[in-house]
Amino acid sequence: MDLGNLKTRPKKRRRPVKKTKTPVQELPNLFVDFEIDGVLYRLSPSAAAGIDQSDLDTEFATLPKNLAQWSGLSAKLSAEIQRMDYQKKKLYAQLDHEVRENATVAGIKLTEKMVENTVITDHRYQEFMESYFQFQETLGMLRSGVEAQFAKKEMLVSLGANARTFDSSMPRIRDKTIEEAQKKVAKRNIQASRAKRQSTKKG
Repeated sequence: MDLGNLKTRPKKRRRPVKKTKTPVQELPNLFVDFEIDGVLYRLSPSAAAGIDQSDLDTEFATLPKNLAQWSGLSAKLSAEIQRMDYQKKKLYAQLDHEVRENATVAGIKLTEKMVENTVITDHRYQEFMESYFQFQETLGMLRSGVEAQFAKKEMLVSLGANARTFDSSMPRIRDKTIEEAQKKVAKRNIQASRAKRQSTKKG
């Protein structure tokens, strides 16, 4: 085959794809709203992790209380979820029995999968699971708050050590600065005295 007269189609230029900038959004403070034993709580893991570097003494003093609070609420909610696990199994068993009994009365033969689908789509089961998942999400945030308190503790220890190092070094810096200033003044006085003696000899 003679390729000399072969005509090729010109390559189409690709249009440059316009890059769209994705707007950057700062993560807002996440709040945990939940109720245990009739008490409504509202906590913020991100706010709890904040440190006021201008008042480290207060931060150190309130850390044990905050850590105990977050850990205690996390333990309470974990126990509540364990109770809900039992209630979930109990509710499933009741609905399962109800579905099978209704099918028997109606003369309908159901497979195990049909029974399962009927149970999990029941509005009572769905409402319970919605509450169950919300409690699990809240527990996750509470545990994040506990971890944030431990991280805050390490940061406070580091900041406290740096502050003590800075405070202990300040007198040495101040003394050294004064000593250098005194040496400069003495040197100027010596130079001025020498210059005065030399001018006197010339005169």
